[in-house]
Amino acid sequence: MSSIRLEGISKSFPGVKALEGVELTIEKGEFFTLLGPSGCGKTTLLRTIAGFYTQDAGHVYLGEECIDAVPPYRRDTGMVFQNYAVFPHMTVFENVAFGLRNRRVPRQEIRRRVAKALAMARLSGLERRTPDQLSGGQQQRVGLARAMVIEPRVLLMDEPLSNLDAKLRIEMRLEIRDLQKQLGITTVYVTHDQEEALVISDRIAVMKAGRILQIGRPWEIYKNPRNTFVASFVGAMNFVEADAVGEAAAALGVQAGGRERVTLAFRPEELTLCAAGSAPGGAAAVRLPGTLRKCTFTGPLISYAVDCGGALLTVERHRPGSGDLLAEGSPVEVIVPPEAILAFDSKTGERL
Repeated sequence: MSSIRLEGISKSFPGVKALEGVELTIEKGEFFTLLGPSGCGKTTLLRTIAGFYTQDAGHVYLGEECIDAVPPYRRDTGMVFQNYAVFPHMTVFENVAFGLRNRRVPRQEIRRRVAKALAMARLSGLERRTPDQLSGGQQQRVGLARAMVIEPRVLLMDEPLSNLDAKLRIEMRLEIRDLQKQLGITTVYVTHDQEEALVISDRIAVMKAGRILQIGRPWEIYKNPRNTFVASFVGAMNFVEADAVGEAAAALGVQAGGRERVTLAFRPEELTLCAAGSAPGGAAAVRLPGTLRKCTFTGPLISYAVDCGGALLTVERHRPGSGDLLAEGSPVEVIVPPEAILAFDSKTGERL
């Protein structure tokens, strides 16, 4: 396994600047995720590491080796694609053995390594099946086994679970995480699914418009976003302009620093909803009066939409009881604990 270092990577396509000055270091054995919306440059960056794209500027290093001039097939990376990319005319065994045969590995060693990879991917006993006899999850495991069997220095995964149903995605992401830790292989994973990134990653890079906006561990990205884009993209977030809450901003000790407006933000699960006039929370808590517009029960939680003077806030209550099913149109109060508040510059979006 190897570390990965990207220095000043830029890449443009006709009319589009896909990457702009990307600087990134991924440690040995790390499960690193590139997270962002469609078109943010995450797949372009992954394909640049793989060698499928040549950057316009900057350098790519595996360990201490600059691999700018190394073709993809010699970069010693394993790639798992979104659409599985298994060969339909080959059996499971032949698909997984394909890379080893191209490397002229001895036949006995191929059998040993393929058997090991199939066992790790939970495909033992399916060696003679063709892809049309496999489920989507099994096909994705074939792609994963084929990438692992060559024992690459780096494993690259381009939204490998996006074609699977929701339940299977949850199962597969845990399996991928377990396999990666078992092998200890440096892994770069691309996804637009925030929950998936939070579950499987050692660290996450949040991307927008060809740039990395923040790098951190899942807890850091979720709890301490550096700007409003990261705050809104990773999980649900309420945003309120400081002048919309009036005295609340001053009560929270937000320092505007001469700014005309400050944006306050807080997660739905950090808030408490109570009937008007019955609010607990202590003297430090901020109470925002409002009207309950919608009450949505999803089983493990209730989601409330509350109109607080024109600002529509979302409040979540986990493990609800029957008494939490409040009537829409009821006067309520949203309790905001001071420690839940994040403040951002309204013009730049940067954290204060």
